[in-house]
Amino acid sequence: MTNSGIEGIQYLSVKVLNFKEEVQNTFYIANFINYVDAFDFIKSDYNRFSDDFPNPNVRGAIAGVRKFVLLKDKLKGFDIIRLEEYNQSFFVSEKFVDMFEKNNFTGYSFREVELV
Repeated sequence: MTNSGIEGIQYLSVKVLNFKEEVQNTFYIANFINYVDAFDFIKSDYNRFSDDFPNPNVRGAIAGVRKFVLLKDKLKGFDIIRLEEYNQSFFVSEKFVDMFEKNNFTGYSFREVELV
């Protein structure tokens, strides 16, 4: 992906050991490091944790999202992001999707979101 100009990913190596504790394989975990304030609070469909939620650290925060709508002008220059407002999901550009499909990667699915 770095050869394709995709930035914003930290690669963390993980060594897989066999039963003799010998290195069997090395894999990489992709940590997405671009956090962007691009959530459209008006057009998105979401709910928040209540003000009396048992965990005071999440009271008032976004609890779940049924429909994402993102602010297009905040996404310029990014190929992969997480939202500052709700970081459980990540979003990629068309360039990213094209690169995945061109290289025949598997084990993923993409769903288009509305941009305003």
